[in-house]
Amino acid sequence: MSLGKKIRELRKKSNFSQEEFAEKLGVARQTISKWENKQTTPDVIQAQKIARLFNISLDELVGNEIKPIEDVIIKIIKEEQEMPTYRITTRPNLLKEEQKDNVARFITKIHMEVTGAPNYFAQMIFDESNSRRYIGGELSDSQIWIHADIRAGKTVEQKETLIRKIIDGVSQIVEVPKSDIWVYLNNMEATDMAEFGQILPKLGQEKEWFESLPKDLQKKLSSIKPIE
Repeated sequence: MSLGKKIRELRKKSNFSQEEFAEKLGVARQTISKWENKQTTPDVIQAQKIARLFNISLDELVGNEIKPIEDVIIKIIKEEQEMPTYRITTRPNLLKEEQKDNVARFITKIHMEVTGAPNYFAQMIFDESNSRRYIGGELSDSQIWIHADIRAGKTVEQKETLIRKIIDGVSQIVEVPKSDIWVYLNNMEATDMAEFGQILPKLGQEKEWFESLPKDLQKKLSSIKPIE
């Protein structure tokens, strides 16, 4: 089945008009028409949004008939230029296990929505420590510290939106005041980071980087569905 036909079937199954579908994706109605009539195809970021909207994986949407999923992921890596790692630091037992799960899923979802990156790029590490924390010289252990290493290149608006949404959402999930949530975004160049055992690629070297990953990992990443 062609990508255009698949998009049309998914749209109709969800009872979206072309206008409604276009509004959800932030494109013109004519763009939807061109996709469905095979005049053009969505780019990688648009394809990721479509897959997320219909709760399917990118592989299910694109399929091997159009382009191997490996090539699609390579393009995402090149265009998104981001593989973030979030470290959430708290005192022991401040967060319940269920809250940790919910925070991890929430931050992954928000990061995906704000940046367009696939959800498997976002990594979460919870660090509970008995270390004494001070603010202004006074002992304080009620804070949730969120440090994120992300690839450089995001706009100021994207970063500010990401920070605000994280503060609002985590505050609701954990039921703590927003003033107790501290967020730091650390922008890093590609050569300063390694993921999956490989230094992240420079532009133009994405294919070699992806092909160096174990085949089972490539398959695993391809099968991960977006978070609702």
